[in-house]
Amino acid sequence: MVSLLEHGRLRDGFARVDGHDVYVVDAYFDGVRYATVWLDANRGVIPLRAVTYDADDEITWEQHISDVRQFSDDYGNRVWLPISIQSNGVLRGFEIVTITEVDPERTILNPPVPPERFRIEFPPGSTVYDAGLEITFKIPGATDR
Repeated sequence: MVSLLEHGRLRDGFARVDGHDVYVVDAYFDGVRYATVWLDANRGVIPLRAVTYDADDEITWEQHISDVRQFSDDYGNRVWLPISIQSNGVLRGFEIVTITEVDPERTILNPPVPPERFRIEFPPGSTVYDAGLEITFKIPGATDR
């Protein structure tokens, strides 16, 4: 999505998808449109529809979100999430249709994550570059102790 928006041009005004006002963004590469996304203007700019095109401007893949719901986490944060997503496309000559249904009762926002999930254990002897501090250092190995 970031790449799409980075190369995109916002169309003037609003369009409508399933009764909702949407921003429409077309993405281009070397002057050729390769994708369009329709972003819900009132529900967290969630994409309600997205398509990609071939060099002849024919749709090669399409995604449509038909059900969107708002959820809250334990911290009071609220976010819109897709519940029903249908994707259509052609892969190696075969039409592919997938439907994804999210179970709202089993959806958890921002579940607690133990700090050890973010701890990186580098093997002894590894060379590490810290981009924030702009320093390079070596993790002591068995022979370095």
